[in-house]
Amino acid sequence: MVDERRAFVLGRRLLRESDLGVTLLLDDGSAHEAWAPAGMASQRRFAAGLSTQVLFRVGLREHRRGLRLEHCLVEQAWPGLLSSLHRQSAAAVLTGAALELTPHAGAGAHGFLLLGDGYQRLAVTNAPSASAAVLARLVFELLADGGHALSLDRCARCHTPAPEDRRVTVEPAAGGVRCRRCGGGPYVLLARDRAALRAVLAGDESAWRPELLSIVSHLLVAAAPTTSATLGRLGPLLGGA
Repeated sequence: MVDERRAFVLGRRLLRESDLGVTLLLDDGSAHEAWAPAGMASQRRFAAGLSTQVLFRVGLREHRRGLRLEHCLVEQAWPGLLSSLHRQSAAAVLTGAALELTPHAGAGAHGFLLLGDGYQRLAVTNAPSASAAVLARLVFELLADGGHALSLDRCARCHTPAPEDRRVTVEPAAGGVRCRRCGGGPYVLLARDRAALRAVLAGDESAWRPELLSIVSHLLVAAAPTTSATLGRLGPLLGGA
């Protein structure tokens, strides 16, 4: 029996001859490995070459080798992602972050919806700064879905509100801001940078400043070390932001 689902391809690799192994993010928010026989050769069965950054409708079947991808059809694509380097770059980083942060057990459909919303928003951004702001917000949300949420408004341990006009210390691996009473953290975040970052994460793209790029990278990599390879590309890819 074929199970029809909506899915994003987060990653693909060549297996023997023309077969492909793909990592799928399904519409329930779970990530799965699947086998696509002749995935490199059959454009009829596997539309768009099983590319990333495309929403597919796929047919899956249980097989002795695991999940077998029987077919896929394009449900939605975002051509605007290919129209500029900053859009391509941001979309590639978002896809990589989703691949590394999405739990295979699934955390509900939010991650799936978030990725589609991210591609939609990035496809119409007009400048690298807007791409960087959208990307930062989306990756923080993916981080939260993966169980690594960062608190920037209060101590992650005792929940005391952080003062708006003072710098704070942050321990990303322990959940975010850590007040002095709870031992502090290894990263210092200035009041103006924290205010700007909180505004960006609340959806205000105009609050983005170039110096936030390194701050975001350091916080995310420290919170979830598995993201280091992907997020290490933020600088060179969005350096003009």
